[in-house]
Amino acid sequence: MNHVNKSNSGIYTRYFLMFAYLCALLLLAFTGARVGLSYYYAEASELSNSETDAANAIFYDPANPEAYASRGLLRLRSERFADAVDDFQYAVKLREFDFLLWLRLGHALVKLNDFDAAGEAYFTAMLLAPEYAQPNKYMGLMLLDLERNEKAFRYLSKAAELDELIYPEILQLARKQYPNDPSAIENAVKPSTIEAKKVTARYFIKYNLMTDSVKTFLKGNELSDGDKDGFIRYLIRKENPLTAHEVWLTKKLPASLRSNDDDNRIFDGGFENITESDDSGFGWRINKKLSDSAIAIDNKLSRTGSRSLHVKFAGRVEAGKEIISQMVVLKPNQNYRLTFAVLSPELTSGGLPIVIVNAGKSESRFAQSAPIMRTDNRWVNVTLDFTTNDETTALISLSRASCDTQPCPIFGELSVDDFSLKQRGQP
Repeated sequence: MNHVNKSNSGIYTRYFLMFAYLCALLLLAFTGARVGLSYYYAEASELSNSETDAANAIFYDPANPEAYASRGLLRLRSERFADAVDDFQYAVKLREFDFLLWLRLGHALVKLNDFDAAGEAYFTAMLLAPEYAQPNKYMGLMLLDLERNEKAFRYLSKAAELDELIYPEILQLARKQYPNDPSAIENAVKPSTIEAKKVTARYFIKYNLMTDSVKTFLKGNELSDGDKDGFIRYLIRKENPLTAHEVWLTKKLPASLRSNDDDNRIFDGGFENITESDDSGFGWRINKKLSDSAIAIDNKLSRTGSRSLHVKFAGRVEAGKEIISQMVVLKPNQNYRLTFAVLSPELTSGGLPIVIVNAGKSESRFAQSAPIMRTDNRWVNVTLDFTTNDETTALISLSRASCDTQPCPIFGELSVDDFSLKQRGQP
Protein backbone atom coordinates (compact mmCIF):
# COMPACT_ATOMS: atom_id res chain seq x y z
CA MET A 1 0.00 0.00 0.00
CA ASN A 2 2.79 2.35 0.90
CA HIS A 3 4.47 1.51 -2.34
CA VAL A 4 1.35 2.53 -4.30
CA ASN A 5 1.11 5.84 -2.43
CA LYS A 6 4.76 6.60 -3.15
CA SER A 7 4.22 5.76 -6.81
CA ASN A 8 1.21 8.08 -7.06
CA SER A 9 3.12 10.83 -5.26
CA GLY A 10 5.91 10.61 -7.81
CA ILE A 11 3.45 10.85 -10.69
CA TYR A 12 1.80 13.92 -9.16
CA THR A 13 5.20 15.56 -8.68
CA ARG A 14 6.13 14.97 -12.32
CA TYR A 15 2.80 16.40 -13.51
CA PHE A 16 3.30 19.44 -11.27
CA LEU A 17 6.80 20.03 -12.59
CA MET A 18 5.59 19.62 -16.16
CA PHE A 19 2.78 22.09 -15.54
CA ALA A 20 5.18 24.58 -13.95
CA TYR A 21 7.58 24.21 -16.86
CA LEU A 22 4.79 24.77 -19.38
CA CYS A 23 3.65 27.84 -17.45
CA ALA A 24 7.20 29.19 -17.50
CA LEU A 25 7.42 28.63 -21.25
CA LEU A 26 4.11 30.36 -21.77
CA LEU A 27 5.24 33.24 -19.58
CA LEU A 28 8.50 33.54 -21.48
CA ALA A 29 6.66 33.40 -24.77
CA PHE A 30 4.19 36.00 -23.58
CA THR A 31 6.97 38.23 -22.26
CA GLY A 32 8.98 37.78 -25.44
CA ALA A 33 5.96 38.62 -27.53
CA ARG A 34 5.37 41.79 -25.54
CA VAL A 35 9.02 42.83 -25.92
CA GLY A 36 8.85 42.12 -29.64
CA LEU A 37 5.65 44.11 -29.99
CA SER A 38 7.24 46.99 -28.07
CA TYR A 39 10.16 47.19 -30.47
CA TYR A 40 7.83 46.81 -33.44
CA TYR A 41 5.63 49.74 -32.35
CA ALA A 42 8.68 51.86 -31.44
CA GLU A 43 10.08 51.47 -34.95
CA ALA A 44 6.67 51.86 -36.56
CA SER A 45 6.04 55.13 -34.72
CA GLU A 46 9.06 56.80 -36.36
CA LEU A 47 7.74 55.83 -39.80
CA SER A 48 4.08 56.60 -39.12
CA ASN A 49 4.78 59.69 -37.00
CA SER A 50 2.10 58.35 -34.66
CA GLU A 51 2.23 58.85 -30.90
CA THR A 52 -0.35 56.07 -30.61
CA ASP A 53 2.26 53.63 -31.92
CA ALA A 54 4.79 55.06 -29.47
CA ALA A 55 2.29 54.70 -26.60
CA ASN A 56 1.73 51.06 -27.63
CA ALA A 57 5.48 50.49 -27.56
CA ILE A 58 5.59 51.74 -23.95
CA PHE A 59 2.46 49.75 -22.99
CA TYR A 60 3.89 46.44 -24.17
CA ASP A 61 7.27 46.98 -22.47
CA PRO A 62 7.59 49.90 -20.02
CA ALA A 63 11.29 49.03 -19.62
CA ASN A 64 12.16 49.49 -23.29
CA PRO A 65 14.30 52.65 -23.68
CA GLU A 66 13.66 52.67 -27.45
CA ALA A 67 9.95 53.15 -26.78
CA TYR A 68 10.57 56.37 -24.85
CA ALA A 69 13.22 57.52 -27.35
CA SER A 70 10.77 57.07 -30.22
CA ARG A 71 8.10 59.07 -28.46
CA GLY A 72 10.69 61.71 -27.59
CA LEU A 73 11.59 62.09 -31.28
CA LEU A 74 7.92 62.54 -32.15
CA ARG A 75 7.53 65.19 -29.49
CA LEU A 76 10.64 66.96 -30.77
CA ARG A 77 9.09 67.10 -34.23
CA SER A 78 5.90 68.62 -32.82
CA GLU A 79 7.99 71.10 -30.76
CA ARG A 80 6.81 69.74 -27.41
CA PHE A 81 10.31 70.12 -26.09
CA ALA A 82 9.63 69.69 -22.35
CA ASP A 83 7.78 66.40 -22.99
CA ALA A 84 10.61 65.27 -25.26
CA VAL A 85 13.14 65.98 -22.49
CA ASP A 86 11.06 63.85 -20.08
CA ASP A 87 11.05 60.93 -22.52
CA PHE A 88 14.78 61.08 -23.21
CA GLN A 89 15.60 61.41 -19.50
CA TYR A 90 13.56 58.27 -18.84
CA ALA A 91 15.31 56.51 -21.74
CA VAL A 92 18.81 57.25 -20.42
CA LYS A 93 17.81 55.96 -16.98
CA LEU A 94 16.91 52.66 -18.61
CA ARG A 95 20.06 52.57 -20.77
CA GLU A 96 22.59 54.93 -19.28
CA PHE A 97 25.55 53.87 -21.44
CA ASP A 98 23.89 54.64 -24.79
CA PHE A 99 25.64 57.76 -26.12
CA LEU A 100 22.98 58.28 -28.82
CA LEU A 101 20.25 58.63 -26.18
CA TRP A 102 22.37 61.24 -24.39
CA LEU A 103 22.83 63.09 -27.68
CA ARG A 104 19.08 63.19 -28.22
CA LEU A 105 18.55 64.38 -24.67
CA GLY A 106 21.11 67.14 -25.26
CA HIS A 107 19.39 68.20 -28.46
CA ALA A 108 16.00 68.36 -26.72
CA LEU A 109 17.51 70.43 -23.90
CA VAL A 110 18.98 72.86 -26.45
CA LYS A 111 15.49 73.32 -27.91
CA LEU A 112 14.30 74.05 -24.38
CA ASN A 113 17.14 76.65 -24.04
CA ASP A 114 18.61 74.70 -21.10
CA PHE A 115 22.16 75.00 -22.43
CA ASP A 116 23.99 74.02 -19.24
CA ALA A 117 22.09 70.73 -18.98
CA ALA A 118 22.51 70.18 -22.72
CA GLY A 119 26.26 70.64 -22.40
CA GLU A 120 26.35 68.04 -19.61
CA ALA A 121 24.40 65.60 -21.80
CA TYR A 122 26.73 66.15 -24.75
CA PHE A 123 29.78 65.77 -22.48
CA THR A 124 28.41 62.47 -21.19
CA ALA A 125 27.98 61.32 -24.79
CA MET A 126 31.63 62.23 -25.46
CA LEU A 127 32.78 60.14 -22.50
CA LEU A 128 30.70 57.18 -23.65
CA ALA A 129 31.80 57.43 -27.31
CA PRO A 130 35.23 59.13 -27.45
CA GLU A 131 35.89 57.88 -31.01
CA TYR A 132 32.64 59.22 -32.46
CA ALA A 133 32.38 62.66 -34.05
CA GLN A 134 28.72 63.45 -33.30
CA PRO A 135 29.04 64.44 -29.61
CA ASN A 136 31.80 66.93 -30.38
CA LYS A 137 29.91 68.21 -33.40
CA TYR A 138 26.68 68.85 -31.49
CA MET A 139 28.53 70.48 -28.60
CA GLY A 140 30.33 72.73 -31.07
CA LEU A 141 27.15 73.68 -32.90
CA MET A 142 25.45 74.62 -29.63
CA LEU A 143 28.41 76.78 -28.58
CA LEU A 144 28.47 78.38 -32.02
CA ASP A 145 24.81 79.39 -31.63
CA LEU A 146 25.80 80.90 -28.27
CA GLU A 147 28.54 82.90 -30.09
CA ARG A 148 31.28 81.20 -28.13
CA ASN A 149 33.22 80.73 -31.34
CA GLU A 150 36.69 79.88 -30.08
CA LYS A 151 35.46 77.09 -27.81
CA ALA A 152 32.93 75.96 -30.42
CA PHE A 153 35.57 75.35 -33.06
CA ARG A 154 37.70 73.38 -30.60
CA TYR A 155 34.91 70.83 -30.51
CA LEU A 156 34.08 71.14 -34.21
CA SER A 157 37.68 70.63 -35.30
CA LYS A 158 37.88 67.61 -33.00
CA ALA A 159 34.74 66.24 -34.67
CA ALA A 160 36.34 66.74 -38.08
CA GLU A 161 39.46 64.88 -36.94
CA LEU A 162 37.29 61.94 -35.90
CA ASP A 163 35.27 61.99 -39.14
CA GLU A 164 37.02 63.69 -42.05
CA LEU A 165 33.84 63.47 -44.14
CA ILE A 166 32.39 66.38 -42.14
CA TYR A 167 35.46 68.60 -42.68
CA PRO A 168 33.82 70.53 -45.55
CA GLU A 169 30.82 71.27 -43.30
CA ILE A 170 33.11 72.57 -40.54
CA LEU A 171 35.04 74.67 -43.06
CA GLN A 172 31.74 76.11 -44.32
CA LEU A 173 30.77 77.06 -40.77
CA ALA A 174 34.16 78.70 -40.25
CA ARG A 175 33.90 80.65 -43.50
CA LYS A 176 30.45 81.88 -42.42
CA GLN A 177 31.88 83.09 -39.13
CA TYR A 178 35.06 84.56 -40.66
CA PRO A 179 34.17 85.67 -44.21
CA ASN A 180 37.12 86.62 -46.45
CA ASP A 181 39.60 85.73 -43.69
CA PRO A 182 41.34 82.47 -44.71
CA SER A 183 43.82 82.66 -41.82
CA ALA A 184 40.99 82.80 -39.28
CA ILE A 185 39.20 79.94 -41.04
CA GLU A 186 42.33 77.81 -41.00
CA ASN A 187 43.01 78.66 -37.36
CA ALA A 188 39.44 77.70 -36.45
CA VAL A 189 39.49 74.24 -38.04
CA LYS A 190 43.18 73.51 -37.29
CA PRO A 191 43.82 70.74 -39.85
CA SER A 192 46.51 68.41 -38.51
CA THR A 193 46.43 65.22 -40.58
CA ILE A 194 47.45 65.02 -44.22
CA GLU A 195 43.88 64.20 -45.28
CA ALA A 196 42.54 67.16 -43.30
CA LYS A 197 45.08 69.44 -44.93
CA LYS A 198 44.09 68.11 -48.36
CA VAL A 199 40.41 68.84 -47.69
CA THR A 200 41.26 72.32 -46.42
CA ALA A 201 43.46 73.04 -49.45
CA ARG A 202 40.75 71.93 -51.90
CA TYR A 203 38.18 74.04 -50.06
CA PHE A 204 40.43 77.10 -50.13
CA ILE A 205 41.15 76.66 -53.84
CA LYS A 206 37.43 76.24 -54.58
CA TYR A 207 36.58 79.57 -52.92
CA ASN A 208 39.68 81.43 -54.10
CA LEU A 209 41.22 81.52 -50.63
CA MET A 210 44.84 80.86 -49.71
CA THR A 211 47.20 81.08 -46.75
CA ASP A 212 50.96 80.74 -46.53
CA SER A 213 50.64 77.48 -44.59
CA VAL A 214 48.29 75.95 -47.17
CA LYS A 215 50.63 76.98 -49.97
CA THR A 216 53.57 75.55 -48.01
CA PHE A 217 51.66 72.27 -47.65
CA LEU A 218 50.95 72.14 -51.40
CA LYS A 219 54.62 72.77 -52.18
CA GLY A 220 56.02 70.56 -49.42
CA ASN A 221 57.02 66.92 -49.14
CA GLU A 222 53.84 65.60 -47.50
CA LEU A 223 52.12 65.26 -50.89
CA SER A 224 53.08 62.75 -53.56
CA ASP A 225 53.65 63.93 -57.12
CA GLY A 226 50.31 62.33 -58.03
CA ASP A 227 48.52 64.35 -55.34
CA LYS A 228 50.30 67.50 -56.51
CA ASP A 229 49.20 66.85 -60.09
CA GLY A 230 45.58 66.77 -58.91
CA PHE A 231 45.98 70.08 -57.08
CA ILE A 232 47.80 71.62 -60.06
CA ARG A 233 44.93 70.75 -62.39
CA TYR A 234 42.40 72.08 -59.87
CA LEU A 235 44.32 75.34 -59.42
CA ILE A 236 44.42 75.84 -63.19
CA ARG A 237 40.70 75.11 -63.47
CA LYS A 238 39.99 77.64 -60.71
CA GLU A 239 42.10 80.22 -62.58
CA ASN A 240 45.08 80.27 -60.23
CA PRO A 241 47.88 79.29 -62.64
CA LEU A 242 50.64 81.13 -60.77
CA THR A 243 50.20 79.04 -57.63
CA ALA A 244 49.75 75.95 -59.82
CA HIS A 245 53.10 76.64 -61.45
CA GLU A 246 54.78 77.15 -58.07
CA VAL A 247 53.45 73.76 -56.91
CA TRP A 248 54.48 72.12 -60.18
CA LEU A 249 58.05 73.35 -59.75
CA THR A 250 58.29 71.48 -56.43
CA LYS A 251 57.68 68.10 -58.05
CA LYS A 252 60.60 65.71 -58.43
CA LEU A 253 62.04 67.54 -61.42
CA PRO A 254 65.73 67.47 -62.37
CA ALA A 255 67.60 70.09 -60.35
CA SER A 256 68.60 71.96 -63.51
CA LEU A 257 64.93 72.46 -64.38
CA ARG A 258 63.60 73.69 -61.02
CA SER A 259 64.51 77.30 -61.75
CA ASN A 260 61.58 79.69 -62.12
CA ASP A 261 63.49 82.71 -63.41
CA ASP A 262 62.52 85.00 -66.27
CA ASP A 263 65.25 83.84 -68.65
CA ASN A 264 63.53 80.93 -70.40
CA ARG A 265 59.88 80.24 -69.72
CA ILE A 266 59.89 76.89 -71.54
CA PHE A 267 60.41 73.73 -69.51
CA ASP A 268 62.84 71.26 -71.11
CA GLY A 269 62.84 73.01 -74.48
CA GLY A 270 65.39 70.54 -75.81
CA PHE A 271 63.46 67.42 -74.74
CA GLU A 272 66.49 66.26 -72.78
CA ASN A 273 64.66 65.18 -69.64
CA ILE A 274 61.12 64.29 -70.67
CA THR A 275 60.19 60.65 -70.07
CA GLU A 276 56.42 60.77 -70.57
CA SER A 277 53.56 63.16 -71.15
CA ASP A 278 53.00 65.57 -68.23
CA ASP A 279 49.23 65.91 -67.97
CA SER A 280 49.22 67.93 -64.75
CA GLY A 281 49.13 71.20 -66.67
CA PHE A 282 52.79 72.15 -67.13
CA GLY A 283 55.62 70.44 -68.94
CA TRP A 284 55.26 68.83 -72.34
CA ARG A 285 51.96 67.11 -73.06
CA ILE A 286 52.20 64.58 -75.86
CA ASN A 287 49.07 63.50 -77.72
CA LYS A 288 49.59 59.75 -78.09
CA LYS A 289 46.00 59.27 -79.33
CA LEU A 290 46.37 61.34 -82.48
CA SER A 291 45.31 59.31 -85.53
CA ASP A 292 47.77 58.20 -88.23
CA SER A 293 50.83 59.56 -86.42
CA ALA A 294 53.73 58.42 -84.25
CA ILE A 295 55.38 60.74 -81.70
CA ALA A 296 58.59 59.80 -79.95
CA ILE A 297 61.79 61.14 -78.40
CA ASP A 298 64.68 60.75 -80.84
CA ASN A 299 67.94 59.86 -79.09
CA LYS A 300 70.00 59.97 -82.28
CA LEU A 301 69.04 63.29 -83.88
CA SER A 302 69.20 66.73 -82.23
CA ARG A 303 69.83 70.41 -82.94
CA THR A 304 71.76 70.76 -79.67
CA GLY A 305 72.12 68.37 -76.74
CA SER A 306 71.41 64.71 -77.34
CA ARG A 307 67.68 64.46 -78.10
CA SER A 308 64.84 65.97 -80.08
CA LEU A 309 61.15 65.21 -80.60
CA HIS A 310 60.21 63.30 -83.76
CA VAL A 311 56.77 63.13 -85.41
CA LYS A 312 55.86 60.79 -88.25
CA PHE A 313 52.71 61.59 -90.27
CA ALA A 314 51.06 58.72 -92.13
CA GLY A 315 47.60 59.74 -93.33
CA ARG A 316 44.54 61.54 -92.04
CA VAL A 317 46.04 63.24 -89.00
CA GLU A 318 43.36 65.41 -87.36
CA ALA A 319 43.77 69.10 -88.11
CA GLY A 320 43.67 71.51 -85.18
CA LYS A 321 44.54 68.82 -82.64
CA GLU A 322 47.56 69.53 -80.46
CA ILE A 323 50.43 67.18 -81.24
CA ILE A 324 52.55 68.45 -78.38
CA SER A 325 51.81 71.39 -76.09
CA GLN A 326 53.06 73.17 -73.01
CA MET A 327 51.44 75.76 -70.75
CA VAL A 328 53.79 78.56 -69.70
CA VAL A 329 53.53 81.35 -67.13
CA LEU A 330 54.09 84.84 -68.52
CA LYS A 331 53.95 88.43 -67.33
CA PRO A 332 50.95 90.41 -68.56
CA ASN A 333 51.37 93.09 -71.25
CA GLN A 334 54.96 92.19 -72.12
CA ASN A 335 56.88 91.41 -75.30
CA TYR A 336 58.16 87.84 -75.77
CA ARG A 337 60.16 85.95 -78.39
CA LEU A 338 59.63 82.25 -79.03
CA THR A 339 62.35 80.41 -80.94
CA PHE A 340 62.65 76.78 -81.95
CA ALA A 341 64.30 74.61 -84.57
CA VAL A 342 62.69 72.25 -87.12
CA LEU A 343 64.05 69.57 -89.44
CA SER A 344 62.11 67.66 -92.10
CA PRO A 345 63.40 65.50 -94.93
CA GLU A 346 59.94 65.51 -96.51
CA LEU A 347 56.41 66.80 -95.76
CA THR A 348 53.51 66.55 -98.18
CA SER A 349 50.04 67.97 -97.45
CA GLY A 350 47.61 70.79 -97.98
CA GLY A 351 47.57 71.26 -94.20
CA LEU A 352 51.14 71.43 -92.91
CA PRO A 353 52.27 71.59 -89.25
CA ILE A 354 52.27 74.96 -87.45
CA VAL A 355 53.29 76.24 -84.02
CA ILE A 356 50.67 78.34 -82.20
CA VAL A 357 50.81 80.52 -79.09
CA ASN A 358 47.35 80.98 -77.51
CA ALA A 359 46.37 82.92 -74.41
CA GLY A 360 45.69 80.45 -71.65
CA LYS A 361 42.22 81.57 -70.56
CA SER A 362 40.57 83.37 -73.46
CA GLU A 363 42.35 81.25 -76.09
CA SER A 364 42.93 84.36 -78.18
CA ARG A 365 45.92 83.84 -80.45
CA PHE A 366 49.17 85.62 -79.58
CA ALA A 367 51.17 84.24 -82.52
CA GLN A 368 51.24 81.57 -85.21
CA SER A 369 54.14 80.34 -87.32
CA ALA A 370 54.09 79.94 -91.07
CA PRO A 371 53.38 76.38 -92.23
CA ILE A 372 56.41 74.18 -91.57
CA MET A 373 57.70 72.73 -94.83
CA ARG A 374 60.46 70.29 -95.74
CA THR A 375 63.90 71.59 -94.82
CA ASP A 376 65.95 69.19 -96.97
CA ASN A 377 67.10 67.37 -93.84
CA ARG A 378 68.74 70.39 -92.21
CA TRP A 379 67.83 72.31 -89.07
CA VAL A 380 66.05 75.62 -89.60
CA ASN A 381 65.42 78.19 -86.84
CA VAL A 382 61.96 79.75 -86.46
CA THR A 383 61.19 82.94 -84.52
CA LEU A 384 57.82 84.23 -83.29
CA ASP A 385 57.44 87.64 -81.58
CA PHE A 386 54.27 88.51 -79.67
CA THR A 387 52.88 90.72 -76.91
CA THR A 388 50.77 89.33 -74.07
CA ASN A 389 47.53 90.82 -72.79
CA ASP A 390 46.31 90.87 -69.19
CA GLU A 391 46.54 87.08 -68.90
CA THR A 392 49.37 85.31 -67.13
CA THR A 393 49.51 82.03 -69.05
CA ALA A 394 49.86 80.91 -72.64
CA LEU A 395 49.66 77.56 -74.40
CA ILE A 396 52.37 76.76 -76.92
CA SER A 397 51.45 73.92 -79.23
CA LEU A 398 52.48 72.11 -82.37
CA SER A 399 49.47 71.12 -84.44
CA ARG A 400 48.34 70.70 -88.02
CA ALA A 401 46.75 73.53 -89.99
CA SER A 402 43.29 72.98 -91.43
CA CYS A 403 42.85 72.13 -95.10
CA ASP A 404 40.78 73.85 -97.78
CA THR A 405 39.74 70.55 -99.33
CA GLN A 406 38.87 67.08 -98.04
CA PRO A 407 40.23 64.49 -97.77
CA CYS A 408 43.54 66.02 -96.81
CA PRO A 409 46.12 63.50 -95.64
CA ILE A 410 49.64 64.37 -94.53
CA PHE A 411 52.77 62.28 -95.04
CA GLY A 412 56.35 62.76 -93.92
CA GLU A 413 58.50 63.33 -90.87
CA LEU A 414 59.26 66.31 -88.65
CA SER A 415 61.76 66.84 -85.83
CA VAL A 416 61.59 69.81 -83.42
CA ASP A 417 64.15 70.97 -80.86
CA ASP A 418 65.48 73.90 -78.81
CA PHE A 419 62.26 75.66 -77.79
CA SER A 420 63.02 78.90 -75.96
CA LEU A 421 60.73 81.69 -74.76
CA LYS A 422 62.27 84.90 -73.45
CA GLN A 423 61.08 88.38 -72.60
CA ARG A 424 62.16 91.10 -75.04
CA GLY A 425 61.71 94.19 -72.90
CA GLN A 426 58.90 96.71 -72.61
CA PRO A 427 56.17 96.84 -75.30
